[in-house]
Amino acid sequence: MDDLAEWYGAQLDEDERTARACSGDGKWTADDIAIYGQDLGVEVRAHMAVHDPARVLREIEAKRELLDEHQDVNDGYCGTCVDGQWGYPTHGGSSAQRFPCRTLRLLATVYRDRPGYRAEEWAP
Repeated sequence: MDDLAEWYGAQLDEDERTARACSGDGKWTADDIAIYGQDLGVEVRAHMAVHDPARVLREIEAKRELLDEHQDVNDGYCGTCVDGQWGYPTHGGSSAQRFPCRTLRLLATVYRDRPGYRAEEWAP
């Protein structure tokens, strides 16, 4: 597999498979003593191992770089998703994207269950 998009898709597929195998009711909580949500079977342990803190920190770093690239620098348009000189879209779609662009809204949607997320305004 030498195509980056294909390889990345396979990584997402594996993460999805692992997460779905232990998803239970989807509500997990933790305190100083334990993790609550369902039995900590082999699927849950596998999911926890895949999402170890070092990997999570790498993912946060990559997402912060994407956030830095997708800023409002062109009078209300995303500086990455629109050509600053001509106003043409630089990737995907047929029109320039207003800020926040679809890329940024897609990244943020994983936090839609957290306080302050404005679903009607920010949903992709």
